[in-house]
Amino acid sequence: MSVAVKKSAGFDAALSRFIEKARNKAEEAAVGMAKVAFDNLLKNSPQYSGDFAASWRVGYGAIKDYTCESSGSFPMEEPLHRGHPDAISTAKENATWGKLKLGQSIFISNTATHDEPYAMKIERGEITFRTVNMGSDHLVRRAHAYVLRRFGTIGPTQLAALRSVGV
Repeated sequence: MSVAVKKSAGFDAALSRFIEKARNKAEEAAVGMAKVAFDNLLKNSPQYSGDFAASWRVGYGAIKDYTCESSGSFPMEEPLHRGHPDAISTAKENATWGKLKLGQSIFISNTATHDEPYAMKIERGEITFRTVNMGSDHLVRRAHAYVLRRFGTIGPTQLAALRSVGV
């Protein structure tokens, strides 16, 4: 016994709309996850001059900005501490978020340099921090774990949260 299935223009159009809507939601959720990771990195970055926290950058498809904020950008009466808002505000102002296409990568990078590049030293835990910055090593690893804990499984609630912070 065979069954003939006739192609319906209405079905094709409905399927195309469904796929486009799902693609848009997935793209918005991906940008939302990158923004959650970015905010986590900013909040947990160690600060002294603020250069490192302010030097986080966002690029689509590749690292596009190797700018390092220079010392003296932030008025200091005393050394800054993790979570200080001035450097965080600078990083957020410099972040360029746009529409993502599925398959495209979002790069979050930091090229902070004084006498030498030190972002990787912070990530690897090779820097001794002041008490106000303790626990600021392995930032990228921790931000990744945070996003996975929060959004490892995405249901309607998580999708709505991610889309609200997406583009």
